[in-house]
Amino acid sequence: MLLTDGYAAGLGHATIVLSAAPLAWGVTSLCATALRRRWSGQRFPVVGLTLAAAGTIVLTSVLVTGPSVPIAVVAWAVAGIGVGLAYPSLYLMASTAGSSGFTATELATAVITAEAIGGLLGRAAGGVLTSTATTGGLVATYLTYSLALAAAALVAIRAPHRT
Repeated sequence: MLLTDGYAAGLGHATIVLSAAPLAWGVTSLCATALRRRWSGQRFPVVGLTLAAAGTIVLTSVLVTGPSVPIAVVAWAVAGIGVGLAYPSLYLMASTAGSSGFTATELATAVITAEAIGGLLGRAAGGVLTSTATTGGLVATYLTYSLALAAAALVAIRAPHRT
């Protein structure tokens, strides 16, 4: 809806934009291990979540200032790069058994459950915001998403660095 209604993009252009993030996420995740070895001590979750927030903010800003599909492709790819940097480390941090008393299997189950429920709640909240008004609702939805990503980046700053 963001691309077809907000950006007035055709389905082909919307597909290109929507493909940018998962492709960037996948390639970045593959490269993250090598990057982690090269730059040990870097806080990939913080950097990644910040990039994801920035990409989403640009996508939202461009919707308001003047929709541009090429800028949307780049913004969504940057967000995908951010997720590719953040996700592997966050998943390992959340599912690695430590002093919590939970096993790795229990933690992995909790992560998968949290992802599923979080995705459902996010889509439900986004649907409510988006349905309030065409452009205004889209802006509110993606701005809320951007703020959630930025808040997660701030929380990640304080998270123990174990990966």
